Amino acid sequence: MSTHIKILGQQDIQDFDAVPELNGEDRKKFFYIPIWAKEILENLRTPVNKVGFILQLGYFKADNKFFSSKSFNPKDVEFVSEKLQIPLSSTDLSGYLGSTSERHQEIILNNLGWSKFDEGAKNILAQEAAILCSKQTKPRLMFISLVEFLRYKKIEVPTYYAISEIITQSLQDFEKNLITLLRQNLEEEDQQILDELLAEDEYTDEEKQNLQLKRYKLTQLKKSHQSVRPLKIKENINDLKSFHSIFHQLQPVIGRLGLSSEIIQYYAQIVIKSKIFQMHQREEKGIFFF
Repeated sequence: MSTHIKILGQQDIQDFDAVPELNGEDRKKFFYIPIWAKEILENLRTPVNKVGFILQLGYFKADNKFFSSKSFNPKDVEFVSEKLQIPLSSTDLSGYLGSTSERHQEIILNNLGWSKFDEGAKNILAQEAAILCSKQTKPRLMFISLVEFLRYKKIEVPTYYAISEIITQSLQDFEKNLITLLRQNLEEEDQQILDELLAEDEYTDEEKQNLQLKRYKLTQLKKSHQSVRPLKIKENINDLKSFHSIFHQLQPVIGRLGLSSEIIQYYAQIVIKSKIFQMHQREEKGIFFF
């Protein structure tokens, strides 16, 4: 797996992976102990396991996620300890890790009717991510949509890293498939038409000495003159005629590709905003989507 694309800012990532911040009313609500949980508590031997179990239950009800005991909020630990009438001195949660914590997570998921984020869930989420890719959803919106999708399906929400890994892979797979599709459908004549858009204008010897004068056909076509002078209007008309000619020549291959309007608009915006050297960099790296 290559480096993950940037989806959220660092602070947003920390907030996403942190335990939910609960106030007094929240604690009463989320750390409420249902009947089934009381039965579980009776079979737990140590104070640490009892407090850890209720904390995990409360955090999951609040955020649909599980957290390491190292990140538990001390105020929440104190609240649950008092609720269970367990001395705070007996609730050192540093040892509440590993198989015990994982077993409690399974119990919570089973009793709440949720599923673990396992390999099967990853495959389901990857399929949903592929659908969002085809709709050209931006990565941040993809992230939000996938989290909501997990909650709708009642699947445990994992860490930011796990979700961003799926999004990154889905975007890369989408582009690989798109590039393969282009190679299969572009004829030599079609490629020549497109390559000519990136061809440099011819220069005199004097112009070649000034790199700032370097011009490309694509660069010229991207500009539309706002002037009402007859000469500028004529240039705009000529550009539109060039577009029409190119579109007419490429229309058959566009039809064979079967691209959605969202995809076409997305890549059109990339072309409009990018400089020619950036287009070449994207081509060399095989990255267009990000």
